[in-house]
Amino acid sequence: MVQESALSATIRETTLPGGLRVITETVPSMSSVALGAFVDVGACAEPAALGGLSHFLEHLLFKGTPRRDALQVARAIDAVGGDSNAQAGKELTFFHVRVRDTELPVAVDLLLDLLTSPRLDAGDVEAERRVILGELAMQEDDPGTVVRTLLGRALFGDGTLARPAVGTRESVLAIGADDVREFYHRHYRPDRVLIAAAGNVGHDELVDRVATAVADAGWQATTGGADTTTDARMQDGGPRVRVLHRPWEQAHVTLGVRGMGHTDPRRYAMTVLGTAFGGGLSSRLFQEVRERRGLAYAIGSYASSYRDTGTFVLFAGCAPAKVDDLLACLGEQVVDLRARGLTDDELDRGKRQLAGKFVLGQEDTFSRMTRIASSRLFTGVAESVSDVLDGIAAVRAEDIDAVAAELWNVGRSRLAVAGPVDPDHDFAAVLP
Repeated sequence: MVQESALSATIRETTLPGGLRVITETVPSMSSVALGAFVDVGACAEPAALGGLSHFLEHLLFKGTPRRDALQVARAIDAVGGDSNAQAGKELTFFHVRVRDTELPVAVDLLLDLLTSPRLDAGDVEAERRVILGELAMQEDDPGTVVRTLLGRALFGDGTLARPAVGTRESVLAIGADDVREFYHRHYRPDRVLIAAAGNVGHDELVDRVATAVADAGWQATTGGADTTTDARMQDGGPRVRVLHRPWEQAHVTLGVRGMGHTDPRRYAMTVLGTAFGGGLSSRLFQEVRERRGLAYAIGSYASSYRDTGTFVLFAGCAPAKVDDLLACLGEQVVDLRARGLTDDELDRGKRQLAGKFVLGQEDTFSRMTRIASSRLFTGVAESVSDVLDGIAAVRAEDIDAVAAELWNVGRSRLAVAGPVDPDHDFAAVLP
């Protein structure tokens, strides 16, 4: 049975037989359409020994189907001037295509073909394994990726949220073709997929095209479907400080705490706080750490959310000799933030900055598509632009004070340092 609902004046959703959902945000003034398939699975659902399965499978879907080989997949989008890509994260995997509005039939046909009928040949698995090992090596050379992974372990211990989405060299080498196929059939089911589109798109037309493609492919739910792991997403009790020696020019520092998840109404206050505290050139962190003290070139803060938790992170890169001074300065700023929150001026600027960047970002169909899909999947509500702006505008000084005091309560912070530093140095002494 087809179920349809209007979620706002411009956002509509239809659920097809079998549980596949189609959601659209129609923007007639645009001349393009962003189309995405969001699969409710990511690194958190993988067995530890096979970490990176979601990412491996994301790569393999572009290797072809019975109707198209990999070159024909690439040509299908190039021929219409579009772009396509995919991303596997901790909780979701999504595939997306962006085309002119007149080329929507091409995008639907390609995306649904890849989603419902991947070849998953053993030969492709071996070839793509080499590509992914190269990607892993590239990430190991990227200081930002390395230190963020290190902080994830400090924050979430051995929980699944600490695992890198790409996996490890050992887990990627352990993944076989049968593992990929089993994972696909367990998780890539109509009832675990959301098709989202934004731009100059007609909802009814898209629903009809998606339904036809699904029926033609004979795609339907199979038995099973439960997560392949029962490991905890978060674990406590590990060391508060993680240090990794690397022969880089700079030391890379991240200081973070667990934060609010997508369903927590305080997430807006946390995001405003992250923006106001270190999200721009006029922010308190930038002005104090870089402009006044000259301790770091790169400095900032950000907040992000998962389903049931989140992170609030301060990051910086500095000369190895300045790490202690940098950490002392960050500690001072955190203590002050915990005690006094933001000034009225900082709060106002933070809210306006966050709202402005959000609105500018929504001029793009891809951003609109990911907004309605991710909010629908994580919160149960497809947030409109007005919903988000209202959430930002509603943040009050007392909300900031309460969130800052809770986030940075004594003993909650975790530290990761990577670079030419002594692993035995007592960095914990300066933790706020």
